[in-house]
Amino acid sequence: MRGSWAGVARIVLVAANLRAAIAALAPVLPQVRDDLGLTRGTAGLLTTVPVLCFGLLAPAAGMLGRRFGSDRVLFAGLLAIAVGVAVRSQGTAYAAFAGTVVLGLGITVGNVVVPPVVKRDFPAHTGAVTSAYTASLTGGAAVAAAATAPLALSAGLGWRIGLLVWALPALVAAAVWLPRRRALPAPELVEETAQVPHGRVWRSGVAWAIAAFMATQSLLFYAMTAWLPALLQDGGVGAEPAGIALSEFSLVGIAGSLAVPFVGRRVPHRVLGVAVAGLWCVSLVGLLTARGAYPVWTTVSGLAQGAGIALALTFVVDRAGSARTAHSLSGMVQGVGYVFAATGPFVLGSLRDAAGSWSAPLWALLAVTLCLSVFAVLTGRPPERARR
Repeated sequence: MRGSWAGVARIVLVAANLRAAIAALAPVLPQVRDDLGLTRGTAGLLTTVPVLCFGLLAPAAGMLGRRFGSDRVLFAGLLAIAVGVAVRSQGTAYAAFAGTVVLGLGITVGNVVVPPVVKRDFPAHTGAVTSAYTASLTGGAAVAAAATAPLALSAGLGWRIGLLVWALPALVAAAVWLPRRRALPAPELVEETAQVPHGRVWRSGVAWAIAAFMATQSLLFYAMTAWLPALLQDGGVGAEPAGIALSEFSLVGIAGSLAVPFVGRRVPHRVLGVAVAGLWCVSLVGLLTARGAYPVWTTVSGLAQGAGIALALTFVVDRAGSARTAHSLSGMVQGVGYVFAATGPFVLGSLRDAAGSWSAPLWALLAVTLCLSVFAVLTGRPPERARR
């Protein structure tokens, strides 16, 4: 039944698979690199390729959703994740990269298609369902990151089996979604208050503001994910505590995601977006001036990143007048956002090498937080009557 608790559970189960396969790789990447004879730079591409897929393939995923229906395309995306994970685990460099591209395509489909499903099935509860979705996305990544090394190393299964097990949750989600694949498409209503007019996504100023918000918050997230452990270790923190800090950064994001619908009922979204930028600013200033208190700053930035992605997806769902428009808007926003975000780790690393310290990269990220606050205000303009 449309809009039921079972529908929420299906969406949450899908979300749990949209970062797990990527997060599972990092703990065993040294073993993968050694077994496959990869350089550090080449091995790093295994974590960069999915993010590039998110950006480059997002518009195509939106078109597929409009053409064939959200449910059918989402089912195919889940199967692609499972197939990609299986291929990646075959034990050759070619298979590792081919599988990564396939699972990146499957995850891209999920990224783009789930917001229109939320718009269609839960029009009165978009904020709460979107936050549950993003919390599950973060939680799935955290579980995969925590469980893969024990499975591969402590249990003696090896990295191939340690990565292969993450095909199973994707197959379960696909099986749960199978009945929806056979459902007839639902009629989609166009709301008069839509801020992004139907068929005019790429010419909408609001759409570009949402894309810019997505891009800046994603850049902050991926830059922190890539470099937080190195930043802390360069400051004298041990490798194990630095890894724990990154786990904390990810897990606290769940709380940030779940807070968005509750806070969003009491304050305008543009104010909430500026608050997210403020949390990022506090964290970055703390890392610049008092790095020894890093547990505090990673907690603050964790809240910011969880709330940021939940708010970005809420903007997509709320500003589109129909599920069909949400397909186009989601594809455009995530395409622009993730392509831009994929540059973050490289640019930050290059700045670190050029400057010889982390001060310049942190100042650069502070400038990004200022842009984030501006784009939050632009996305929060009062709704205008949609033009047909």
